Amino acid sequence: MCLSPYATYGWLIVKQRVWKRDKGQCRICGRDGSDVHHIRYDRGFYNDAYLALLCRPCHNIWQGVAPDHLSDDHPSKSQLVRIAEIAKNLRSFHINGW
Repeated sequence: MCLSPYATYGWLIVKQRVWKRDKGQCRICGRDGSDVHHIRYDRGFYNDAYLALLCRPCHNIWQGVAPDHLSDDHPSKSQLVRIAEIAKNLRSFHINGW
């Protein structure tokens, strides 16, 4: 039986370290963080330097959900809107057989 790397003790320890480092707050909007996001998988699954604590709405940006929870004057809003658009297009590209 092969466990998902997310279902391991090692991942639990990494999540706790990232949560502590980021003081429990989303690195994008400052709300309470809930999800540890991989900025880059190719740098190591458990590499804290490439992980960030995010709230669920900010994490969903990478699933193609627009960051409507952020104010229009948020300094990264335009870039995050673009990331959501790209992620949404990639998901649809994948779903259509690519």
